[in-house]
Amino acid sequence: MNHKIFAYVFLLVSMLMSYSSYAQEQFTIKGQLKDPRLEGKEVYIAFKKEKFKSIITKGQFTITGTIQEPSFVSLLLNQDSIFEIAIKTGDTTNLILPSQTSLFIERGQIKVQGDNFTNIEVKGTKSNDEFAALKTQIAKTIKQRNLQSETDIQNLRDSLYLTYVEKNPTTIVAVPILMALNKTYFVSNHLDRLDALLPKLASSVQNRYGKIVANKIKTIREFGIGAVAPAFTVTSPEGKAISLADYKGEYVLVEFWAHYCIPCIKELPFLRESYDMFKDKKFNIIQISVDRAKDHEKWLHAVENHTSAWDNGIDQEDPAKAAKTAYGVTGIPANFLVDPQGKIVAIDLKGDNLKNTLKTLLN
Repeated sequence: MNHKIFAYVFLLVSMLMSYSSYAQEQFTIKGQLKDPRLEGKEVYIAFKKEKFKSIITKGQFTITGTIQEPSFVSLLLNQDSIFEIAIKTGDTTNLILPSQTSLFIERGQIKVQGDNFTNIEVKGTKSNDEFAALKTQIAKTIKQRNLQSETDIQNLRDSLYLTYVEKNPTTIVAVPILMALNKTYFVSNHLDRLDALLPKLASSVQNRYGKIVANKIKTIREFGIGAVAPAFTVTSPEGKAISLADYKGEYVLVEFWAHYCIPCIKELPFLRESYDMFKDKKFNIIQISVDRAKDHEKWLHAVENHTSAWDNGIDQEDPAKAAKTAYGVTGIPANFLVDPQGKIVAIDLKGDNLKNTLKTLLN
């Protein structure tokens, strides 16, 4: 009897070991990077608790490893020692940027080719080839449309990405696409399509990346387009109180920024263009700075040098009373377009999206 039990246990363990071995996928990355600055440097993939690495020798490297399922990861150039020097001395002359690229690791041989990380070609396995072909097709479509605005190009690219995943919901290529599409403006304008898509995704994609998008959808549905805009009071450069109620009866863009925020400053020409076009059609802007009290002078300087004739205010220090808290702002720039009745009608209008939205609403 004990003999039979031992034989059964041994068979069961053998089956489990066999299954575990079968579940592993071995990948190999064959790389060629010709830039002489990369010679002798380490490239690596940090995946979960493992680190797969190789040294670039005569412009070539090989990385091998095993994983349980295909995954989308970053291939990075190790510059830890150079970063340390840059942090201590401020000298960034030896930094090589960019220093990473993204790819799928999966069963088979993956080929990585380029001079450096500026323009890398990744091919050789199903998902990498599929993603490369998709990006090529989208670039071709954008060129055929002859679009001039970077905003229009981005909107078209995002729309084509979403359509592709809708047609191929079980592909792991959905991972980088969902990461790219998880933007407030895009999600708020495609809620129903994304809601319908998420349950169709492969379980491995749905459990991680699908949940991120689902949480974004939930937040926008609870507080987003159609919601009553939260009241706030901020302080103008002259020390006067400015409230949302001051804009009753007109469209107002509630724009969050800070003096140090480069992306915020890059958006200012678009704000200025829209303001000049629609200021006589009951449209205004209240630009709310999230700068801290210690940076008050820097904020005033930024207002004087960068903004236009619209209203400016600095947010309250107390998080419980701050406008950024009421609007759930966790990153800047961020904005909310509020209609004359005090309801949010659009979110995160970057680039030409603000102008185009106002044309629809006001013309």
